[in-house]
Amino acid sequence: MTIPDAQDHNLAVPAALRLLPEKLEEFIHFLPDALVEIDLSTQKLTYANRMAYILFGYDEAEPLAEIRPEDVFAPGEFERAAALIAAYRTQGWDPHRGYTRTGRQDLLDFEMRKRDGAPFHAEVQASFVLSESKVPVRLRWNSVSWSARPN
Repeated sequence: MTIPDAQDHNLAVPAALRLLPEKLEEFIHFLPDALVEIDLSTQKLTYANRMAYILFGYDEAEPLAEIRPEDVFAPGEFERAAALIAAYRTQGWDPHRGYTRTGRQDLLDFEMRKRDGAPFHAEVQASFVLSESKVPVRLRWNSVSWSARPN
C-alpha cells in the first residue's frame, strides 16, 4: 500500500462507519424472518420489520402503537407467552448480578393470527434486551417458520 492509498483508506473508513447504522437498519428491515420487539413494561410493540408486517397482515404505514401484541396471538396464546416470559425472567434472575442468559435457545410453538383473524402456526425464538444493570427491558422475537393450519 502506498502512502496515497493509505490516506484514501483512512478517509474512506469514517465515511463507511457513518453509513453503518443505515445499512444495519436496512439489513434488519429486510431479513427473511419476521422480527418483533416488545417493551416489557408497557407491553407495546417497539419494532417490527417488513416480514413481520407481511406475516401478520398489517401495512407498514400503520403506526406500531396501533398493533397490540395480544392481537397477533390466537386466543389464549398471549397469556401463555406472558407466562413463559415471566418464567424465563425468574429463572435467570439473580438479585446481585441481574439477569443471566441461559446459554441455550429454545424454539417455541405458538398459534398466531393475522390481522384478518386467519390463524397460522409459528415457531418462535426470543431473547431479552437487557438494560445496563442487566434487567430485561425488551423482548425480541423472530418467527423462524410458519405455516397455515388446515381448516
